[in-house]
Amino acid sequence: MVFRSHIPRSIDFWTLFAWEHIPASGLVLLEVSLDVIVLNILTMTKLQFRMLRYEVERIFSFNNERSEDFNLKMKRCNEHHTFLLGDTLADILGAALYAAQMFFEFFVCYCFPAQDLSDEAELLSVTLYSNNWNLYPAYYKDMMLFLGKSRLEVIYSAGGLLKLNHQTGMSAVKTMVSYSMFLQTMTQLETT
Repeated sequence: MVFRSHIPRSIDFWTLFAWEHIPASGLVLLEVSLDVIVLNILTMTKLQFRMLRYEVERIFSFNNERSEDFNLKMKRCNEHHTFLLGDTLADILGAALYAAQMFFEFFVCYCFPAQDLSDEAELLSVTLYSNNWNLYPAYYKDMMLFLGKSRLEVIYSAGGLLKLNHQTGMSAVKTMVSYSMFLQTMTQLETT
């Protein structure tokens, strides 16, 4: 296994291997493919700017060209530059899809599993306490240690800065929506 884990005797090694590695590999491939799409878009835009620069360099290298040809070339370069600076539907859609994918990944890959991990760790202590361990006095000391250890909170954090769980995810959504509404209001005030 790539990482250390407990392998129960009731589960076959290859079943556990597939259960852990196929979804992990799939998520990595999804992330890498999105990054390659962004890389491709940026590279193509860079090439467009390079082609525009090449055309601009050639504008003033004319030999006895008519002013109409010069004006036509200048107009074409200006339109090309305006096109590159403008927000197209593809740019807006790409940004929205990227934001949605990051949001989905944040919830599905981080917040939900982290919450499930915390819930499962908490259920272990409840199960230990609810068990009939008090009927076996010989195991009191071991059970008390196990109960105490099971009360330690299991937290998955983002770099030790914040806990990842449902509450954190919803707070992030609330903050993102509030900030986007603020930006929209400021943009509307600026245009009026």
